[in-house]
Order: sequence, then C-alpha cells, then structure tokens
Amino acid sequence: MSEPNVKQLQVECDTYKLRTAIDAATEAISRTKSNQERATYVRQAMDNKYGPAWSCVTGLDFGSEIPYLPENFAFFTVDNVSFLVCKSTENVKVM
Repeated sequence: MSEPNVKQLQVECDTYKLRTAIDAATEAISRTKSNQERATYVRQAMDNKYGPAWSCVTGLDFGSEIPYLPENFAFFTVDNVSFLVCKSTENVKVM
C-alpha cells in the first residue's frame, strides 16, 4: 500500500495532535464508507487521546465557520478528502 497524499492547509496545533489527526483520518478513509463515519472515527480518536470535545468535518467540498480553542485546529487533506479537526471547548458532556 502506498503512502497517502497529505497536504497541510492550515495548522494551529502541536505536531503530536496533528499526527494523531492525520493517522486517524488515513485509517478512517480505509475503514469507513461515508463522510459521517469518517468524521466520527477521527473525532473519537482525538477525544480518546486528548479528551473531549473535538469536532471533525470531512468531505470533498464544504464550508465552515467554527470557533475553536487556540492551538487546537488542523485543516488538511488525505488523498484529496478534506478534514477540519478542532477542539471547541473544555467543558462538555459527551453522550
């Protein structure tokens, strides 16, 4: 299997969080079928490693306007699929 084509478009997080997000996105592309499943996969990976409340938007084309905590934002593509991953708050109850 070849390495995925990753492009970092806007990154405001440390390299560890970015690597976790890119690895989760790469896995999500190979293990899931829909954008919703991919977004959930990446969000859960980030929540599990860094605590809630992470958000993920993914797809081939979308717009967004999402508030986020400083140093907790990444926008990148993996094989031309866009991923916006950010943490929006420290205080949330995940159901």
